[in-house]
Amino acid sequence: MNALPKSLDITVATLALLGGVTLAGAFVTGTFFTNTPFLVLALFAVVCAPLTVVLWRQVRLSALHVFVLAAVVLVGTAEAVGVAILGALALLVVSRPRSAFHRAVALVTGYPLEAALAGGTFWISGGRAGSFDSSTDLVALLFATLVYYFAHTLIGATLAGFEERVAMAVVWFDRYAWMLPSFLSAGTAAALVGLMQRWAGMQAFVLLVPFAVLLFQHYRMRAERDRERERFRAEIDRQRSGAGGGSFHPREHPPEAVRNRRPAAHLRPPWGLFP
Repeated sequence: MNALPKSLDITVATLALLGGVTLAGAFVTGTFFTNTPFLVLALFAVVCAPLTVVLWRQVRLSALHVFVLAAVVLVGTAEAVGVAILGALALLVVSRPRSAFHRAVALVTGYPLEAALAGGTFWISGGRAGSFDSSTDLVALLFATLVYYFAHTLIGATLAGFEERVAMAVVWFDRYAWMLPSFLSAGTAAALVGLMQRWAGMQAFVLLVPFAVLLFQHYRMRAERDRERERFRAEIDRQRSGAGGGSFHPREHPPEAVRNRRPAAHLRPPWGLFP
């Protein structure tokens, strides 16, 4: 078994330190057990933890950011950190296969840090939790969503790059850049619930669950397409090796039959909105 790179150990230790400080600050300033909206969002985050897809080297894609962004808008930054840590712990409990130790540490400490960055951006941009009723709040939510997206994907790309000894930018463009629509969809769900809660109350929180399920289906379709593509490449590689034609490389131009091959209908995402 190969030892992990020292740069990866330093990165995980830094995440653990920053995440620990973030959690300590949230527990000091937040109101949790007496905050009903927080308890509802935390329950939804824990219940929806099984909606997770594993891609590549234990890269876990979940719909947790729907509830974290909703917490940023509806209850505040400290409560969003609480939703993130509870969702991350539930994700570790129910997910299979089990995460490696450094991945588990990065998950438990990275999720709260990302939630804190999103909440801080929302507040700095002029948004105020609990009163989503102006264009300023909408713009602040957009900035918070973008910061959350970049924080989440860059942390994941950094860990994967150190593990596989590949440039972080290459990993990010290959594995994480396509996730932007899902984060924007989560921000849209948070904005919708923030507007509707003024007359529907906490019953509007139920709308977050369908959004989480739709994002899970989007991730699952992506995983199926990637597995199909890997099987197809392996098959072409075996055929070429058997015929003495060398190995197949994804950067090479495949034959005409390969170029014109379309994925099965059930693997193509609807309306062409997602890759």
